[in-house]
Amino acid sequence: MNRRSVSFLLFLVVFLYGGVLTWEGYTFVVGQQVQSSLLIDRTEQVALRQDGAADLVLSGSGFDSQTRIIVSADIGNQRAIVEHIPLWGNAADIVMTDQFIYIANARQGLQLLSLRDPLRPVLEKTYTVLGGVSAVELHDNHVYLVRPAHGVYVHDLLPNGYLGKSKRVDLSGDSLACAVKGGALFVASGHRGVRIIDISRISEPNASIIYPTIAHVETPSRALDLILAGETLYVSTEKTGVLVYDVANPAQPHLLSRFHEGNRAMKIAVEENRLFLGDKSGDISIYDVSAPSSPVLERTFPGNARATDFSLDGDTLYVADAYAGLVELDLKSQDPADFKKVDLSGMARAVSLRDGYAYVASGLGGLQIIDLSLFDVPQDFVRLKPSVRSRSVFKEGDLLFHADVSSVQLLKRSGPGHVQIVATLQAKNVYDLEKNGDFLYLANRNGISIYEVSDPNRPVRLGEVTLPGSSNEIVVVGSRLFVSSPKGLYVLDLADPTHPRLIETFPMTYPRAMATNGTHLYVGTRYNGVQIFDLHDGQSPRLVGSYTLQWPLAHFERILAIEERSGLLYLATGENGLQIVDVKNPAQPELLGSVAIPGYSRGVQLEGDRAYVLDARNGVSLVDISSPEEPRNLGLVVSKSNIRTLLPLGDSLLLAANLGGLLEVPRPQEVDTFQIQGDNLLRVSIPDPGHQGRYSLHISNRNQQTALPGIVRF
Repeated sequence: MNRRSVSFLLFLVVFLYGGVLTWEGYTFVVGQQVQSSLLIDRTEQVALRQDGAADLVLSGSGFDSQTRIIVSADIGNQRAIVEHIPLWGNAADIVMTDQFIYIANARQGLQLLSLRDPLRPVLEKTYTVLGGVSAVELHDNHVYLVRPAHGVYVHDLLPNGYLGKSKRVDLSGDSLACAVKGGALFVASGHRGVRIIDISRISEPNASIIYPTIAHVETPSRALDLILAGETLYVSTEKTGVLVYDVANPAQPHLLSRFHEGNRAMKIAVEENRLFLGDKSGDISIYDVSAPSSPVLERTFPGNARATDFSLDGDTLYVADAYAGLVELDLKSQDPADFKKVDLSGMARAVSLRDGYAYVASGLGGLQIIDLSLFDVPQDFVRLKPSVRSRSVFKEGDLLFHADVSSVQLLKRSGPGHVQIVATLQAKNVYDLEKNGDFLYLANRNGISIYEVSDPNRPVRLGEVTLPGSSNEIVVVGSRLFVSSPKGLYVLDLADPTHPRLIETFPMTYPRAMATNGTHLYVGTRYNGVQIFDLHDGQSPRLVGSYTLQWPLAHFERILAIEERSGLLYLATGENGLQIVDVKNPAQPELLGSVAIPGYSRGVQLEGDRAYVLDARNGVSLVDISSPEEPRNLGLVVSKSNIRTLLPLGDSLLLAANLGGLLEVPRPQEVDTFQIQGDNLLRVSIPDPGHQGRYSLHISNRNQQTALPGIVRF
């Protein structure tokens, strides 16, 4: 080997080693944000004073001169969550035995968690299944795995709880749910209705056995779910409610009744002669099915839930809800608003109860364990507009303009927690909205819709501008409307605001986020960072600079949100948190500072020395930006995932939540009335927040955070 080759190899080794150190260092810094050495060992004392304040004494470690404390409303009842186990996929279903928790993971397959310590389950084994598993059933020493596009796979259940050999029940088309009765397997198969398969030979070791279909129930619309109760089969359908069949002879099922017609029955469960049903409207209905041929509606809990599973404990019903988390309903109460809930990260898919705890499979949120004795009434927040999926909200004067997936509402807010609908625009799938004078512009899948709103009580639809691709965000600057779209950046002329006219297109890779200071437009893209356009001349925008994320981030992360203030850009960059960039010289942008935010940063809102960073997975983090070179994460102050827009409003925050509607919550406050004794004792005095409910403490030092969810109730 010649000298040049040796030199090159040495260079390569040093380069790779340095890269590893750099990457490990980066990982370590991010890890500090989550696994902090700042610890609270125990709460020594919590006492409420006559003046309404609360005094706390905390023991722990890591307290220093940089310690800061934030108090925020525990809107998600986080204190009830006693354990959270990531499962690196999409936890879709759960079944429990004395030994194990079996999790159907829509990405990974089947996961087994040991229950040696019921409150600290340990992931012991993963059975990787191509295409994942959407549901799991245990019956007579067999495990049934529902694979949506591949049918049902049946495994022997070994004495140690592990899975043995598998047999495939070959089904074409969808497989969405299954149930077993004796030697018959019932499968909800979407457009193919319900198929009933003879599995009487399932215990035989011969893997080549073909399991015949002995009956096929054609349903009027897609069969989505099914439940067996004795010799009765209940089938939920997409458009025709619930169908009830007598399956005493599985080979000859016959229809007994049908009910809840005209609704999409999403999920059903039957316990103690009652059927629990969640439909697309969001309602939860309870039917008496003691006589399956004539079910009787007992009651309905109206709302905007998306029930995915039910579990009954006496007169208390626990609902796994994709949007609301875990909900507790008192079936004895006649008040439909009498419920308790815990917000969960991810989307709750299935729930199982054991010994006073709920085990919830929650999609991307993994497995979460909730102490049922710690449920609380959700009086510490107000739902202003109970729509399932809010997209955006902004305020002008005393009006709120709120967009969800089905409409846009003009709301008048008369005070904290009090709004009334002034008008509703029948506009679906609105992603962003912007008001300019008397005109409201809505970005949607087809382009831009225009409304005249000089009289908010009588808005008038003027028309629509069709644009290639869906419109993501819109910004008005003078007489021009800028639209970001997967196809590029569009510029529309608003000389006639009633008839915007497309005048220019700038091709670029997936532009999304936009911000402006009036003289420059900043456009965030997927792979090319931020593109900076000069708008001074009032004519064609001119590209004058760009800022790209540092390698290797530029190839993995996109700019999801931008805020501009005083020549600085605040960028939400997914898993790489918040970045602050100096663009006073647009031709040479400069990174000033950054801060890691656990989760996936998708939005940012500025208020004074604060930045609220919206995280798609966990909620809202509060960042101190008084020193842009050294931004500081003060903690996760709102524990609700998928918040699309945040709007500070007096002593409140308005939250447009993709999973929960438009919410109003108390604004997080910093507490400066505390004393550190030594480095292991913290005495805190929290002033009366003026709003009833449970409150959390978020304690941080320079690089670390910890929290005490719901530690005190006012």
